[in-house]
Amino acid sequence: MSAARTGWWAVVSVVLVMTLAGCTPEEQPSDRPTEGREMPDWAEYEEKLQRGLFDLATTEDPEALARKRGLELYPMVRVVLELEGPETELPEDFSILVETRVDGTVQALVPVDRLLELAKRPEIKYIRLPVRPRRL
Repeated sequence: MSAARTGWWAVVSVVLVMTLAGCTPEEQPSDRPTEGREMPDWAEYEEKLQRGLFDLATTEDPEALARKRGLELYPMVRVVLELEGPETELPEDFSILVETRVDGTVQALVPVDRLLELAKRPEIKYIRLPVRPRRL
């Protein structure tokens, strides 16, 4: 099976499991501003979250921004989580789908609407987009 097809089925599986478990991304708490709430301040997140991910998590139309940036997995986004150490456990209540783990670095799918909350966790040092290989 191709990597694209495998990735698609992984996302479908995660969304199905989240839906069956009753924890769809729309129902989970979020730091995304809603009517009557103040916009999160970038200064609170710049040490722990890549700016593009902050923008995705705080925009009024995250699906459109994800599409514009080529992030085809919305409402999940593929990120690299840099943890405090190689033995650090991931928080269990964030619907994180781990793809790869090497020591204290994890590539995973994370719900977009949970990025800001995840960035506030002490076991997370930094959240960034994966680096894409370039043709030589």
